[in-house]
Amino acid sequence: CSSDLNVDIYGPVNLGNSALDLTLNAAGIAGHMSDNQMASLTAKNFVLKNSLGASYVASSTATGSALNVNATNIQLVGGSTATNTVIGGFDQVNLNAGAEVTVSGVGTTTVNASQTTVTSSRISAATAADYTLTASGKMTTAMAASPATLAVANGLGAKLKLAAADLTLGGTVELPSGQITAQATTGDVLVATGAQIKAISVPVAFE
Repeated sequence: CSSDLNVDIYGPVNLGNSALDLTLNAAGIAGHMSDNQMASLTAKNFVLKNSLGASYVASSTATGSALNVNATNIQLVGGSTATNTVIGGFDQVNLNAGAEVTVSGVGTTTVNASQTTVTSSRISAATAADYTLTASGKMTTAMAASPATLAVANGLGAKLKLAAADLTLGGTVELPSGQITAQATTGDVLVATGAQIKAISVPVAFE
């Protein structure tokens, strides 16, 4: 699905299934909801990117509204130069990956919501990624209820910035030989019990 503007969601939409590969190539996702309505996007592999340089058109936020993105893998994709995507118009945004949330390229995804929750077995990055995931309100990262068994993370030298008004880091964030920046713009950065935040150097064999 491609758009020169947003992908707009009107009301309690339930789109997709667990066997679907769903790519949204647009400025972002804009909710047009009534109070307490919930929309869901379901896929095997969910990709959000903006390779067309689309411009986001903001929408108002309805109290208690929510967006659930449910997938095995969620990919936030930047470009060779900085690209931006936005998720807005929802009071709560839940990015639920049974396996992995991965960032790649150079870019920023901004979530305009009171509460953003990123649940996965691991947050990781492609080699040399330089990506920011930022939330206007609170953001929490957490481990999936039934963590998947994953191959060793192999994206080297990536940079990932997680920023929110209040930020709670849980689950696993792993960037081999990378850099992880956590920022709370108005409140606190908290590290939850059992969280694994890894950016250790790893050996590379040259042949």
